[in-house]
Amino acid sequence: MSSSHSKIEVTVESLSELEKELDSLKDEAERLKRELLALARQEAEKAKTMSLEEASEKSEELLEQAIRKAQEDAGKIVQSAERALEDLKKKVDQATEKAVNETVRFILGA
Repeated sequence: MSSSHSKIEVTVESLSELEKELDSLKDEAERLKRELLALARQEAEKAKTMSLEEASEKSEELLEQAIRKAQEDAGKIVQSAERALEDLKKKVDQATEKAVNETVRFILGA
């Protein structure tokens, strides 16, 4: 009986050591899981920051393009308005000259 008793003790000790190893592996797996989650959070934060930076850069670029386009359009409008003003001045000058001529002709009785 001693032989079977010692086999049982060896088996129990082996199972006890196996249980300790399993507990150790479980603890290690939990630690690694926490590290992986922390790393995933860090990477997600980095990706979020990069995305925000890229979006900000893109919006600034689009804004600058819109400003340049608006300035170009404004320049064209100003040029068009200046041409229209010149045309109006010519018409006013012509009308004034015509009115003066008509007035002079009326006064002179022609």
